[in-house]
Amino acid sequence: MQKYYSIAVEAHEIVHSEHAFSPTSWYTRDRGAALCVRESVESLACNNQYSSSQSGRFRRRLLFFWGYAVSKEQLREITLQLEDIQYLFADPEPDSDMFVSGIDYLYSEIKTCSWRDKLKVTIELPQSHVTEDLEERTRQKLKRFCRFKIEENHRDLIALHRQGVASLWVGFAVLVICVMLAFAFNLVAQSGANKILEELFQIIAVLFAASAGWVALWQPAEIFLYDWWPFRQDMRIYKQIADADLVIRQS
Repeated sequence: MQKYYSIAVEAHEIVHSEHAFSPTSWYTRDRGAALCVRESVESLACNNQYSSSQSGRFRRRLLFFWGYAVSKEQLREITLQLEDIQYLFADPEPDSDMFVSGIDYLYSEIKTCSWRDKLKVTIELPQSHVTEDLEERTRQKLKRFCRFKIEENHRDLIALHRQGVASLWVGFAVLVICVMLAFAFNLVAQSGANKILEELFQIIAVLFAASAGWVALWQPAEIFLYDWWPFRQDMRIYKQIADADLVIRQS
């Protein structure tokens, strides 16, 4: 895998140096870009001495890793227009054009980004509010805020995990009780002389064990399968905000 990726990076450099087109044109299915990529990939395949039987599989894998290498270099720029730098964290005034704080706006924008995207955050302020060391102080405060939010979500994730383990033990206990009751119903059904009552007790035993056990295990299953996603998403978003390039300029 590392071999394909390194060759794909080489193909990406060849395409950019010799053909000079935007990386996003591959995703828009630009014919000229696709032809450049094909020529570069075939050239690298020949240089690496692959046989004709291996060239098709090599080309497909190399194109996949080339797309992955390009996707890692995607840059997304987000611009914030603030009346004052305090509105980056504080809610704006009622008569302001903004409805949420700057950090909440960043969160909503980055939520749709890929985890591989690199971010550049540009904050536009009135000229009177821009000072010499404002950019560095804002960058450090933003990093501290994101670090706090990541740690907060990590603690919530640990608490959720403990809740899932506790609910799992309760669910297993309820399931064992349901199975024992179902077994008791089954014994009562087998000891009866009436065939209709015997079948009725067996149906009740199966339905009771299945439904009650399913209900008891539903919450731990939901916790371990789905409930942790929002916490991981928040940690990913705040890490991207902390790693973003921050620029403050005059509006």
